[in-house]
Amino acid sequence: MQKRIEFLDGLRVFAFVSVLIGHKFYGQLELASANLNIHATIRFVIDLIRPLAWSGGAGVVVFFLVSGYIISHVLQTENTPTFLIKRIFRIYPLYMFAVLAEVGMSHWVAQTPFPPYPVLLQRLLLIGDLFSTPYGLGGVEWTLRLEMSFYLLMGSLRLLNLLKDTTRLPLIYFILTLAIQLAPAFPRTGAFTDGYLTLFFPFLFIGSSIYLMEHQLASRPACWGYVLYAIVSTLALWPGLNPANKDTHFQILGFLLFASVWGLRNHIKASSTVTLLSNLTYSVYLFHNWIWAYLLAAVSRWHAIRPEHRWMAILMLLFLICLATHYTVEKWGVKLGANIIKKLKRLRDAGHFQKVA
Repeated sequence: MQKRIEFLDGLRVFAFVSVLIGHKFYGQLELASANLNIHATIRFVIDLIRPLAWSGGAGVVVFFLVSGYIISHVLQTENTPTFLIKRIFRIYPLYMFAVLAEVGMSHWVAQTPFPPYPVLLQRLLLIGDLFSTPYGLGGVEWTLRLEMSFYLLMGSLRLLNLLKDTTRLPLIYFILTLAIQLAPAFPRTGAFTDGYLTLFFPFLFIGSSIYLMEHQLASRPACWGYVLYAIVSTLALWPGLNPANKDTHFQILGFLLFASVWGLRNHIKASSTVTLLSNLTYSVYLFHNWIWAYLLAAVSRWHAIRPEHRWMAILMLLFLICLATHYTVEKWGVKLGANIIKKLKRLRDAGHFQKVA
């Protein structure tokens, strides 16, 4: 079993807290910032927090940086089939459960018609960008589509033995980034995520480059050179591809936060609370945006809870739901993937098929 990388736990917690605040509490931050009846120091602190919470953008950037870092780590020891099976059973079971729960709740509570089966299948398989399928789960689905694309890419590089000589990876990342940037922006559906692959994919490579540099798997100048190019070129492209976010700083703030925590990694030890919250990152991310309205409706029926305190009750219910789904559906999926890998290993050792890179 690989040793847990503890500094990543705090970053995962920041990622989902940023997204949660950005999606559900940012309006309150703005009101508090403009409220002259609140002490200036408190308003100053709120103004420092707001750029890190705006639309959850900094959290998403940190999420991708963490993913790029950890995927580079696991690919040092996992072959392509093992890697892909683990990722599939880590992502899909809980994701599919959340999608079906959202569709079911929407139909049961709001009498919303079920989506056409092709649309539902495209969403369940995370291939909606190929068909301009609308996002589900309150819009957060797009990040998982990008994440799965990254897994397929890195698995392919591993299969082609392009990860064997890690000193070439910064150059490979540069070529891939340039190709993505020169190609037509993808996707272009008129949604809030226009061009997200072009704009966010480099952050996955940045996380990987930092891992390579840390473990001396590639030269520091080459890694830092790629990181600098990726950040500057991405920011240069942003106004044209996603003008709604051109006046924000979440991209660089997310990177600086990750880099700062990474720099202190040898001094960071995650507490049991941080580890637990880190484990809930995925379930919170999947459920928070779409289930909030249902929880609010339920809490509003409890007259013992004052309106100004409802958000606390909603958070408690949300975390209980996420705790339950993590320890049941998510862990079951991970265990199922591990069992499949063990069975395939036994078949391979028995000579039924050859080892794959």
